[in-house]
Amino acid sequence: MRMVRWLVRWPLAIFCFWAAYGFFESVRHTDAPGAMLPLVFGFLTVICGVACLVPDVLPFLARPFTGFIDSVYGTGPGRGRPPLNYNLARSYAARSRADEALEEYRRIMKNYPRELEPYEQSVILHLREYGDAEGAARVFRMGLRRLRSGELRRQLQRTYRSELAELMAP
Repeated sequence: MRMVRWLVRWPLAIFCFWAAYGFFESVRHTDAPGAMLPLVFGFLTVICGVACLVPDVLPFLARPFTGFIDSVYGTGPGRGRPPLNYNLARSYAARSRADEALEEYRRIMKNYPRELEPYEQSVILHLREYGDAEGAARVFRMGLRRLRSGELRRQLQRTYRSELAELMAP
């Protein structure tokens, strides 16, 4: 589909520039007072030609500027996963904003599936904030599947069992 757009836009742009050249040449060779009309048509066809090329040329021209911004802020394609940072999720949890905290922990689990803390904290939030044993069990099973170290798995099991026991205690 992209190739079809390219095959339509570039010949159309070339035609517009050719037509604008024809309009400008007709103005140059005439001394008639009505020569303003071809001049206006010439400028309009140049604008149409540029509009045809902008979707292809603009990203190329903007690449140095967007590259600089990406290098400053650490975003953009090819950057891989974001740096591991628990501050936002911990802040949400401390402010009793459990939904946002769980979303941040999910994001960390997606980018760092071998880390223990997001699974532990998600289990704790599910059980303490919502009393949701089913959601905690889902996160627990996901953690057991993704964590490779036996020690990390045992730690997750201890956390899950202790939090579940607290929830079930009268």
